[in-house]
Amino acid sequence: LSAASRRAATPVDGSTVSAQARTSATLPPPPRPAEPAEALEQIRAQDAPVVETLADSWVAQLSTRPAGTHSAERTAMDAAILAGHDALRNQHPGAVLLRSTDWNYDGRFWITVMNERFSTAEEANTWCDTNRFAPQDCFAKKLSHTGVVDGSTRFRR
Repeated sequence: LSAASRRAATPVDGSTVSAQARTSATLPPPPRPAEPAEALEQIRAQDAPVVETLADSWVAQLSTRPAGTHSAERTAMDAAILAGHDALRNQHPGAVLLRSTDWNYDGRFWITVMNERFSTAEEANTWCDTNRFAPQDCFAKKLSHTGVVDGSTRFRR
C-alpha cells in the first residue's frame, strides 16, 4: 500500500483502538452455574465491588432469605432464593446480592439490597414506599463491616 492509501484508511477522528480492546470491552459475563448455591456465590462475588461502595450508608433492603444448610432441602431453598433475587433484579436492575456474614447481620442470610446510598433511614424507607413494597418486604439497613450494630435497621410501619 502507498502512504496515501494508508493515510486514507486512518480513522477520521484519529483514534486507534486495537481489536483486543474492542472485544474485551464486550465480553459477556461468565455462564451461570447450574447448581443454585454456586450461582448465588457467583452473583455475590460479581456484586461484591458494588456492594462495598454502599458501606456505612443506608440502603433499601429488599429481601432476606436464610442461607441453606447442608441438607437435602438446600438445593430447593437456594433455587427459591435465586429465583427471588432474579425477580427483584428484573424489576429493579440496581438490586445487588450480599451474604450476611460479610456485613453487620446476626445469622446466615442471602440479602438483596438496592445499589443506592441514602443518607438517612427515612430516605431509604421512602424509596421502599415510592416503589410500593409492603412494609415487611423493604426497609432501611445501614451496612457496616463492624459487626451487628444497634439501630442499623429501621423497619417501616
